Amino acid sequence: MTQRALPKYFVAHSAEPNATPTLADPSLTWHVLDSFTLHARHRQPSPWLVVLDSLGNLQALPETERSAMPATAQQQLAYHEIADSHRQPLLEAQEIYLFALQLLEQPVGAPGCNDPVYLYGTLSGPYPDAAGAAPICLQGQLMVTRGDVLTGLTQSAAAAFRYARADVSEQMQRCFHLLLPGGADDETARGESLILAYPLFPRELITQNAANESIVSQLLYDLLSGIQEDLVRENLHHPLRTVQLPVPSRFALEQQLQAEGYVIKGDTAHKQAAGGEGFQGKLASLFGALINEKVTLPPEGTIEQFLTLAQQTLTALPGWPSARARALQQLVRETTPPAHPNRPANTTSQTPLPVARPQMPPRLPSATSTSSDWMQDFLAAHRPAQGPAPRLTSTANVHPTKTTSSPARSSSDWMKDFAENSLSERTNNEAKQRPVPRPEWMEDFE
Repeated sequence: MTQRALPKYFVAHSAEPNATPTLADPSLTWHVLDSFTLHARHRQPSPWLVVLDSLGNLQALPETERSAMPATAQQQLAYHEIADSHRQPLLEAQEIYLFALQLLEQPVGAPGCNDPVYLYGTLSGPYPDAAGAAPICLQGQLMVTRGDVLTGLTQSAAAAFRYARADVSEQMQRCFHLLLPGGADDETARGESLILAYPLFPRELITQNAANESIVSQLLYDLLSGIQEDLVRENLHHPLRTVQLPVPSRFALEQQLQAEGYVIKGDTAHKQAAGGEGFQGKLASLFGALINEKVTLPPEGTIEQFLTLAQQTLTALPGWPSARARALQQLVRETTPPAHPNRPANTTSQTPLPVARPQMPPRLPSATSTSSDWMQDFLAAHRPAQGPAPRLTSTANVHPTKTTSSPARSSSDWMKDFAENSLSERTNNEAKQRPVPRPEWMEDFE
């Protein structure tokens, strides 16, 4: 039997593909993650849905299968289309692979800023398959660059799949994707070996929907802090070098500090350890080996702020966009929806980067303990015997909901510049919402 060709920069952990069972059974759809129109040469444009099945597998389904999906999935799709003034993006591609992203590895010490990075997860596809064969499903690693990931996340913001909020106190819930090149530049230009990647929580943490905003914030933060470390180490000029990055979760940072013997009071960490010991381990990369009795903690950032920082970092990144990044962008026809009261502010605005004293971002706990056994084979092969440990970002280490330890916490002035209008609009809209008694028959739709 002839082995199906895989994208050039994807390396499978096992040569034996697993069958992907849900393509012919839309009734197993658990959540809808995305919708787009695919246009290939010699084919009519066709709308497609990306879904997550009850077993945790990613699948692409023709939109014609919509009516066969469970009612909850149909509701998710209807909400996205109506609430987002839906205009389906069109992708000029011969084939699309799906990639369930579980882990990001950033090797430490590579020269330059736009380093190669490794993405670990499960690849399925291609869609559509001209030969009519069932799509493959393989675990493995995909190599791209930091710029590829940052660009994929920032450009997907406008088309991110939106879910209804279960509670008015929740923030907007969206599922982001990344369009990534899986092959050489000429393949990308022809619309071949393209990969739609979805950073997803482990199946046991997914409940009402597959929103991944907290994962995306963590990915953006880790990539930006990795670039910032390289800028400082190599003494390179870039606006990001002097930025004090916000953190994705103040709650997580405060938990780290408390474990190191510090007491949190507002925006300040007070040292309770023996005098002169200072910060230990990964926290030292944020604050340095300080011996002060107290330090000011960085603020918590929103996903819009991280997206803005990422876009501005890319704008000043030498050699970016690359040839394949430009080729990839030419394959996507994005239409700008009309202004919508619930739409966040434009994340590609030219808000100046926040300036602070140069300091290193925090190194969060390693994800090695939560990576699968098959990932360890790749990780061990990449790390030199005496080299530093890589930065790892695991979807299993991110809390599904953003949790701030103190909702009344003050923020720096620069944070107000990012999304003040959108935040006030959301507050006004939510204040108007009141719980209304519902007939019992409506409970059948929940």
